[in-house]
Amino acid sequence: MGRNERIKAFVNGRIYAKFKPLRIVSGMVFAGDMIVYSGDSDRAKKIARELGGETVDLQGRTVLPGFVDAHVHLGALGLLHYAINLQNLKSIEGVKKAVLEYRERYPQARVVIGFGWDQERFAEGRWPNKEDVDSVSKDVPVVLIRACGHAALLNSVALEILGEQLKSLPSDFVARDTRARPTGLVFEEAVEIAREKFVELVGGRKDMLLRGIEHACSLGVTSIGFMSASLNDFKALQELLYEGVLRARVHVYFKHSEYDTISKVGFRKGYGHDMLVINGIKLFADGSLGARTAFLSEDYSDAPGWRGKLLLNERELTRLLEDIVGNRLQPAI
Repeated sequence: MGRNERIKAFVNGRIYAKFKPLRIVSGMVFAGDMIVYSGDSDRAKKIARELGGETVDLQGRTVLPGFVDAHVHLGALGLLHYAINLQNLKSIEGVKKAVLEYRERYPQARVVIGFGWDQERFAEGRWPNKEDVDSVSKDVPVVLIRACGHAALLNSVALEILGEQLKSLPSDFVARDTRARPTGLVFEEAVEIAREKFVELVGGRKDMLLRGIEHACSLGVTSIGFMSASLNDFKALQELLYEGVLRARVHVYFKHSEYDTISKVGFRKGYGHDMLVINGIKLFADGSLGARTAFLSEDYSDAPGWRGKLLLNERELTRLLEDIVGNRLQPAI
């Protein structure tokens, strides 16, 4: 009998088959992506042998069901592969040094992406500005995303490229000095615009999403709730699916700005494939505390007169929720 590549038995392990009630077995048999037996190792070996399958000795290793992460910004996760890690830097000078070192290491780079800075940690006691990054990168766009993802620092080149798109946003999304000139700091939707604009310059959308999925799988995460996905993200995921490289199940929550298109097309929760399915719409009522865009009942202690940014008021949110649920999609706020 020839080898049946669809049949595979795992034996001599500590396999968590169920948690409620707890059931731990030593053997398990798969037929393709289906579990056909869980129990004793000897029985699992016999099934694999009789069906011409392969037997894998786990040698006492522990096997768990794949983890589910219900809230992942998959594009941002994949982008980290290309980004400068700014998480542990304690000064603006440190950020400038990191950007300069990246430019020296990758002189052909068409854009510089960084992630993880936090002005609360900076020795200078202030927010960074475009002049800080202009001093180390004057010819290539720089996008440095804050740790929360709700704020970013752009250099003058990036601001110029995004000029018209940024002008269309509410004034609160683009910080300006006393002479009404952009400081380089952008918030909320402006961050997403910058990310969307420059993602194709650092490897492409498909590669970015694939790297995010591969990273999740390396940690045992096999089911992902993809928050704030764009239609372009969904298209790229479909291509990965049909290329046979989508290794984790992806449940898509489109960003708010895509909702009109989604509702007109008539997509509903559950539409798609076993590995790629539409779930709903991601909404933001406000921003984050670190970016000073979370909406508070009182002024920020370090910003008198500022209470943050309410992205959707109660009436708008209620109307949207009724509409989204009425279209049989799941809202995530």
